[in-house]
Parts: sequence; C-alpha cells; structure tokens
Amino acid sequence: MRFCLKRRWLLFLALGCGGLAGCGGLLQSDAPPLSHWWLDPVDLSGATSPDFAGHLVVQLSVVPGLDTDRILNLDEQARLNRYSGARWPDHLPELLGSLVARSLESAVNSPVRTGEHARQAECLLQLEVRRFYGRIDTAGVTRAVEIEIRGIEACGETTVPVSTLQRVTVETNRMHAIVSAFQQGLDRGLQEISGQLAAP
Repeated sequence: MRFCLKRRWLLFLALGCGGLAGCGGLLQSDAPPLSHWWLDPVDLSGATSPDFAGHLVVQLSVVPGLDTDRILNLDEQARLNRYSGARWPDHLPELLGSLVARSLESAVNSPVRTGEHARQAECLLQLEVRRFYGRIDTAGVTRAVEIEIRGIEACGETTVPVSTLQRVTVETNRMHAIVSAFQQGLDRGLQEISGQLAAP
C-alpha cells in the first residue's frame, strides 16, 4: 500500500513538473525590456543670474497627461502615447523639479530648494511644464522633441514672468537620440529661464 502511494505521489510530481514546463512559454513576454533613461542637470555656471543667497525655492507642476514616468510622444492626430519600455527615473514633476533646482544652483552659487519649502521662500520660482514629449509623424517616426515651460518668479513685491519653448530635431528614430534631444532642449530652456530671473 505504501509503495502504491509513493508511486502515485511520484507520478503526480512528474505530471506537475511537465505541466509547468509546458506553460513556460506563457511566462515569457514579447514586450521590450524596461529601460530607465537619464537626464543631467544643466551647467549654468557661466550664465548671468542674480545671487539669491540661498533664498530661492523652485515649485514645479505639469499639465494633465504629463504626470508620469513614461517617456511620451504626441502624433499628428493629437494622440498622446508612450515609447515602449522607456521610462524616466521618476515621475516628471519630481524629475524636472530636481533638475531645475540642481541646474540653478550652478548659476546662483547657492542652494536652491524645492516645493516643500515654498511657504518660507523669499523668492519663489513657480513653473508649469506644458510640453515634454516627442512629436511623431504618420509613419510613427519621431521627428522632434518639444519642451515648453512657463511660470513666474516672485521675490517680495517683484513678480517676473519666465518662459521657454524649445523644439529640437531628432537625428535618428532611436531612443538614445530621442533622449539626447530632450537633454538638448532642457539645456537650452533652462539657460533661457536662468537669464530671465530678476534680482531679489
């Protein structure tokens, strides 16, 4: 009796393993592997910017649709989509808020804080990202990257509008070239914004 039970148990294990092996293909995905793409802060040390003496806070938001860590594109029919398997290291508000603050530190020669310190800020730079995506044609080819940022700098009684609109041509329809275009657009845009800031 024990021998029979043992044989049945071994048979059950063999069938179970065979079933799992047969389902192995179901556990594999044809989706492209997930890649996280990096953007660097901009070196603004040579830019002409006022000295904020540690009193500048950046508060950054994005328009609806852009609050994601997926790298987005927009086609000619106004359909917002994403590049398969491509992500930023964080959601766009957190990513760009950090990049803007770290970039401006090199321009103003003092620490720049982010949104959570806004109430204590002597100078507040409020930015809204309105475009941050690739532009694709009817064939699905990315032709350019568009970045638009608008906002105001408020220091005491002084309020100054700031803005930038960048369109950077993408050299090849590959992800590394698309991310490179985002980096170029961000470099140019933050240089423009830095030059628009007023002294506190």
